[in-house]
Amino acid sequence: MFKQVDDELLHKASQEHSTDGSTCLLSLICNGRLTVANIGDSIATLAKKDGSCVQMNVEHTPNCPEERARIEASNGSVFHNRVDGELSVSRAFGDSEMKNLIISEPQCHSIKIEKDDDFLVMASDGIFRTYSQQHIVSRVIELRKRHMGLGNIAATNVEECLRLEAATKECFDNVTPIIVSLADYLMDYERRSLMNTPEQLQLRKQSSQGHQYGSCSSVQSKLLDFSVECHSIL
Repeated sequence: MFKQVDDELLHKASQEHSTDGSTCLLSLICNGRLTVANIGDSIATLAKKDGSCVQMNVEHTPNCPEERARIEASNGSVFHNRVDGELSVSRAFGDSEMKNLIISEPQCHSIKIEKDDDFLVMASDGIFRTYSQQHIVSRVIELRKRHMGLGNIAATNVEECLRLEAATKECFDNVTPIIVSLADYLMDYERRSLMNTPEQLQLRKQSSQGHQYGSCSSVQSKLLDFSVECHSIL
């Protein structure tokens, strides 16, 4: 998928005579697992219910020994902490003029979501260059205690980062955070899993058969069908 996106971006860039590029950070939550994939220097931070946090991905910068070795093996160089003295990331979409050095192959990390996992913060480098990961996690916990929704908390994070950066320097970095509740997901996932035990499936089968022969009310049958449909979609 990453290569396909990169190829499409490069094709569009060639038509528009553009040399722009982009990092990418994505997460997939499915069947009780969290998978994170990335290229570039955005960060995914897993927050625990005890207030601690764990970084879920590796930042792709030319200072990283593996990335530096790959760049130099491709006849590139690293100085001033940048690829050929220009680009601060070593993996990205686009960047056509440096495509022999800047790859779009992601690194992936997958874990089982546990009961002590609370939420996931996905943010661009502009967020974490302003505040530490632990500060952002602690701030989310603090604001949530004030009954703020995660969307409003993310907006507050942006405002605070911009305010601090404006007071100290001109801000050119992207400051985009996304906050996802893993605790809510796990609670719903476990509830739906209980709905699909062999006993529950057999009960629904019997109820559906009962409806077919007129022994089950139409309202009950629709509710049962809806629960099965929701599970298959989610």
